[in-house]
Amino acid sequence: MNLVADPYPDALHGQDLIFYRNLSIYFDAATREAVLRRLRTLLRPGGYLIVGLAETLANGFGLFALCEREGVWYFVNAAAEAQPPRALPTAVSGTADRCQPPVAPPAPAMVPLNPGPARDTAPQAASAPSPILDEARREAHRADHDASYRQALALARAERFAAALEVLAPLCAAPRALPLHLRLLAHLLLEGGDHEGAAAAARRVLALDAWSVDALVLLGRIARARGDLGEAVAHLRRAIYARADHWPAHLELAQCRAADGHPEAARREYRIALRLLGEAGPAADQTGPLPAVLPVADLRHLCRARLARLGEPA
Repeated sequence: MNLVADPYPDALHGQDLIFYRNLSIYFDAATREAVLRRLRTLLRPGGYLIVGLAETLANGFGLFALCEREGVWYFVNAAAEAQPPRALPTAVSGTADRCQPPVAPPAPAMVPLNPGPARDTAPQAASAPSPILDEARREAHRADHDASYRQALALARAERFAAALEVLAPLCAAPRALPLHLRLLAHLLLEGGDHEGAAAAARRVLALDAWSVDALVLLGRIARARGDLGEAVAHLRRAIYARADHWPAHLELAQCRAADGHPEAARREYRIALRLLGEAGPAADQTGPLPAVLPVADLRHLCRARLARLGEPA
C-alpha cells in the first residue's frame, strides 16, 4: 500500500501489531511524522509498532510511548485516540517493560536574560521593542555562558573539581539549563562521590535529551555502584542501542554481567569493548567532558585480564 495515499483501507483498523521496518529511512522528517500519525489510527490502544533497528531515533516524535524489554526497543500506542502528542500515562501490559510516556519533543532551550537591577514598575509611555537590542543582549548572555562553561571544563580537566563546580553552579541553576552544562555537573558530582546529586543531574539531562549516551552511562555506573544491577543493565543497554560503538557502555555492561552471574554475556561485552578500544586509538581517551580514567593501553589490558579471569584464553 502507499503510506502517503489517502485513505488507508478500513480493514486495517484495530491492529494489535504493525511492523514498519527499513522504510521510514527514505522519508524526510515531515513525511515520517505524517505517516506515523496515520499508522497510529490503525492501532488499538496498547498496540505495538515495531520499527527497524536504525529507525527508532528518527521516529521519536512523541506520538507513541517508547518501551524497552531485554534490550529491544519498540513503540506502544498508549492513547485511545489518535490526537496530537500529549503527556499521557503509559498504558502497557507487563511489568517487565520499561516505557516512556508519549511526550512532544522539547522546544530548543533558550537561556533567559539576566533581568538586571529592579526598576520602577510605574506605567510609562509605550515604546516600540528593539529586536536588534534584544538579540544583542541574548548573544552577549550566551557568550558569557560559553565562557563560564569553558572555564569550568578547563578546571575540571585540571582535576580542580571544587573550583569547577563553583563556576558551573550558576549555569545549572538556571530554569532552562543546557544539557551540556548538566552533563559536566553530573561528572563532577560523581567524581566527588555525590552519587545522588550526579544521578539527579543525569536525569535532568535525559529530560532534555532522552537519548544522551553520556547520561545513560553515568546512571548505569551509579546504579552498579549501589548494587542495582538490573537498573544499571537497563541504562547501559539503552546507551548501546543509541550508540553501538560507545566502548564505555560496553565495558560497564561487561562488569554488570560479570557481577550478576552471566559470564558469557560479560565475555561478549569485554570482547566488544576491546575491539572498539583498538579501533578508536587515541580518541578513546576522550569519551565525554572528562578524559577516561585510564589510558587506552591500560583499558585494553584490563579487558584482557577480565576475559582471562572469566576463562577465555588470551
